[in-house]
Amino acid sequence: MPKVKVNDIEMYYEIHGEGTPLVLITGYGGTSQGAKYFLDVDRFSKEHQCILVDNRGIGQSTTSDGPYTIKIMASDVAELLDALDIEEAHILGGSMGGMIAQEMALNHPEKVKSLILVCTSPGGEKVWNIPGQLQGFYQMSWNFQPPEGYSDEELLAVDLGMSYSDDYIEKIKNSRSYSKVSDPMVVETLRKQYDAFVKHDAYDRLPQIKQRTLILHGSEDGLTFPEGAYTLDERIPYSKLVMFDGLKHSFLVEEREKFTNIVLDFLREVDT
Repeated sequence: MPKVKVNDIEMYYEIHGEGTPLVLITGYGGTSQGAKYFLDVDRFSKEHQCILVDNRGIGQSTTSDGPYTIKIMASDVAELLDALDIEEAHILGGSMGGMIAQEMALNHPEKVKSLILVCTSPGGEKVWNIPGQLQGFYQMSWNFQPPEGYSDEELLAVDLGMSYSDDYIEKIKNSRSYSKVSDPMVVETLRKQYDAFVKHDAYDRLPQIKQRTLILHGSEDGLTFPEGAYTLDERIPYSKLVMFDGLKHSFLVEEREKFTNIVLDFLREVDT
C-alpha cells in the first residue's frame, strides 16, 4: 500500500473493502498492522471502505522534527482524506486515536460523518486531576524508560494489568513477554506521542462537536479512567455511551464480537 505526503511527513495507509469510508486510528505506539489485532477489520470492510493509517513517526510513516501534538496528527488524517478525494468519513479512534478523532471533529468537522470514541479521554484539568489518572499514562512511558529494579515479568504484569481482566490475562500470559523498546526512532516517537496525549485538552470545546458520537469504554479502565468517557458523553450533544462492565482498556479485544456489532449497528443508523 502507498504513502502520501501530508503536512511535513509521508503517511502510510491501507484501504480494505468498499462502502462508506471508515478511518481507523490507533493509539499510543499503535500501527495499521496493530489495528488488525484490536479491530475486526475483515467484518468492518464488508460494509465500509476501511482506511488504516500509521500516525506520524510510527510504522511506515515518516517522522518530523519538533514536538507532536494531537492537533497536528488530526491534520495529517484530514490531509490524507483530501489526497484520497474522500469528502467525508466515519472516524473511529482508540485511546490516543480517540483524542485524534476528537480534534478531527473540532478542527475539520466537514470531513467527519460520525465519531466512534473508544477507551479515550477528553483530557483537560478536570479529568487529568482525578487522583491516579496520570499514573497509568506514566506507566506507559515505561515502554521506553522502565524503572530500575523491575523484572521483565513484573513489567509485563503491569502492562497486562492495565489492559485486560484477570480471567483474560490467565489465558494469554504464557503467550506474552515484555521487551523494552530500543529502536531509537521508535523511542523518540513514543516520547513525542506521550507528550502529545498528556497535553490533550478538548474539555471546553466538546459541545462544539455536532456529529453523532458513539462512546465505548471499559468500566474498570485504569489507563483512561471511565470518568473521561462519562465526561465525553455529558458534553458532546449527540452522544451515546456504552460501558463494558468489569473490563479494562482493551475491552474491545475481550468482547470483539459484541464491540463490532455495536459499532456496525451505529454506523448503519448513521448511514440510513
